[in-house]
Amino acid sequence: MKTKTWSLTTRISHWLLAIGFTVAYITGENEWQMNYHYAFGALVGGILFFRILYGIIGPKYSNFKDFPMGISQQIDFIKNYFSKNHTYVGHNPLASLVMFSMMFLGIFTAFTSYLWATESANFLGFTFTEEMVEESHEIGAKLFLILVFAHLAGIFADTIFHRKTGTLYSIFTGYKNVQAEAAKTNTFHKIFSILWLGVPMILFYLAFGLPVNERGNERENEEEDEWESLLYPDKNSEKSPMNLIVKLTKNRSNVDGTSLASSSRQTETNTTVNTESNSIQSYAQNSQYYTENSNDEREYYEHEEHSKHHHVKREHHDYDEDDD
Repeated sequence: MKTKTWSLTTRISHWLLAIGFTVAYITGENEWQMNYHYAFGALVGGILFFRILYGIIGPKYSNFKDFPMGISQQIDFIKNYFSKNHTYVGHNPLASLVMFSMMFLGIFTAFTSYLWATESANFLGFTFTEEMVEESHEIGAKLFLILVFAHLAGIFADTIFHRKTGTLYSIFTGYKNVQAEAAKTNTFHKIFSILWLGVPMILFYLAFGLPVNERGNERENEEEDEWESLLYPDKNSEKSPMNLIVKLTKNRSNVDGTSLASSSRQTETNTTVNTESNSIQSYAQNSQYYTENSNDEREYYEHEEHSKHHHVKREHHDYDEDDD
């Protein structure tokens, strides 16, 4: 015998919640997807808010009065889990606890997302810092994901050990293979169902138009600037290590002498090792070394050119004397 357990609105909201959280979680890392993150997060928050209301005014099995969440009920459920005669029409004790936690945790996560998107620091007299809001939102999302996996694990286990109950199929059909009192909805429940599905859709539309908060990107840019200031103390210096190596190599190619060429090869070898090690301190020291070496070699080059010019001039003078 089959018993109606879940109403049509309950099943639709369940799948909208699953889709909404999945998309919101996936799109939470990229700036160009942030509007979708806001929209689906608002959808999740709206659905869960009305689900809590439905738990107060809803029909049998959806009402919180039919959620067996007591400690004694949890212990009894664990002890008799593998008993085929110990079945539940609605949520079992552990599933009731997971679903109840998901409702409030989901609303909390959606609320922190709203504070983040609107850059609201005060709410009901409480002041929230940017770091507090961001960390709370991330923790809430990860805890919600854990509850989702716990919910899926429970369905998987119930499908294996209590297949005849039809728990998995009940979220599609609304019926379980048990003999019990059926869930009945009245006119008030049907009117409420319209709000339950309609208001979250409106929130979805409004949240999609929220401006993307770029504070996270600004913080990343500031960190990059700090790293750049450590790597390149002199803003007028070359910012590309490879360009610096090439420039030094060209300068050294014009300088005669075995010791200078050996010094050039040693400098380039050290530069390559230090570049691959990605050591900030070593890189800064090498940059200073390159600059000092470049100046010394330029002075040496100028000295050589001056010597050559003086030598040519002297030979020309000697040649004139011989002609005389």
